[in-house]
Amino acid sequence: MPLTTRRSFLAAPLAFGQPGPVRMIEPQGEARQYWTRWRGPSGQGLAEGSYPDRWSATENVRWKVPVPGRGNSSPILWRDRIFLTTATDGPRRALLCFRRSDGKLLWEHEAPAAAAEKLYWKNTYASSTPATDGERVYAWFGNAGLTAVNLDGSRAWHRDFGGVTLYHGSAGSPLLHRGRVIFFQDQRRGSFIASLDAATGKTVWQTPREERIGWGTPVAIHTGSREEIVVSSGNRVTAYAPDDGKLLWYCSGNTFETIPTPVAGNGLIYCSSPRRSDTRHSPGRSGRRIRLPPCLADTARLAIHPFAATGRQSPLSGERHDRRRHLPGRA
Repeated sequence: MPLTTRRSFLAAPLAFGQPGPVRMIEPQGEARQYWTRWRGPSGQGLAEGSYPDRWSATENVRWKVPVPGRGNSSPILWRDRIFLTTATDGPRRALLCFRRSDGKLLWEHEAPAAAAEKLYWKNTYASSTPATDGERVYAWFGNAGLTAVNLDGSRAWHRDFGGVTLYHGSAGSPLLHRGRVIFFQDQRRGSFIASLDAATGKTVWQTPREERIGWGTPVAIHTGSREEIVVSSGNRVTAYAPDDGKLLWYCSGNTFETIPTPVAGNGLIYCSSPRRSDTRHSPGRSGRRIRLPPCLADTARLAIHPFAATGRQSPLSGERHDRRRHLPGRA
C-alpha cells in the first residue's frame, strides 16, 4: 500500500540500498527494566513482555489520583517511583514523584522561577518528558532551565540557558547517554545542542545550530563503526559526535516545525516531519551534505498513526519486507 499522508519520511541507510548495523543505543543494566525516558528504554516506544491493552473506568485500573496543573509530558518510571512534570499557576513548573504501588504523591520539586515564555494554546510549560538514571531525575523546563533532582526530591543541580525564543515554547526532552545529559533547543535566536555532566551539571560541550524551529528529542545511535547523536528538526537531520559535539553530517529533506523523534530499524534511521518532502539520509559519513534518491528500497514497513498528517507522531519501525516503495508524489 503506498504512503499517502502529507508527511516527510527520511530513511538513513549505512550503505546505499543495503541495510547496515545501524541501531538505537539503549540503556543497560537495571534501566532496561523500567520506562526511564521519552519513548522508553528502546527510545522507540516499544515495550517487551505482556501488558494489558484494554482499559475502562474500572478494567485494568489499579488506582487513580488527580495531578495538579497542566502538562503534555509523559510519566517515567524507576522501581516504585513515577515521575511527571507539571505547571501550575501559570509558569510555575514542578517535578512530581508518585509511589507506583498506590499513587501517593511523595514529593513535589519546584523549578526556579522564570518568566513565562510565549506558548501555543495546545502547549504547556511542562511539555518535556523527564529522564532518569536511577540516581537523579533530569527535567527541561524551557525558560526555567534544566534541573536535576535527587530521588528524595532534593535538588542536585540546576542550569539556566536563558529565555526560549520560539513562538510555541519548548517541548523537546533530554537524552541520557554515557553519564551525560544531552538536549537541544532550536529557536529564533541562539539555537544550540548541549551535553552536560549528569553528576555535576557542568557543560561538556555546547554546539551552535543553524535550525530555528523544532521541538524534537535527540537520539543516540551506533552505525557499526561509531556512535552518533542524531537530531531531526526543521529542514534537516544532523548528526554530532557524542564526545565533543563535532558536526559529523547533515542532510536536507525535512520540512519546518518538526516534532517527531527519529527511530532506527533494519539498518535505517527513519525521520518524519509535517507536510511533504521526499528524501532519505545516510549516517556514518562525515563533513558534507548528503542527498540520496527519492525512493526506499528493501526497507521496513512503518506503522503510522491514523492522524499522522498532523506531523506530531514519531514513527515505529516494524517488520522487514522486500517490496520497493515510492514516496508520495513520485512515480
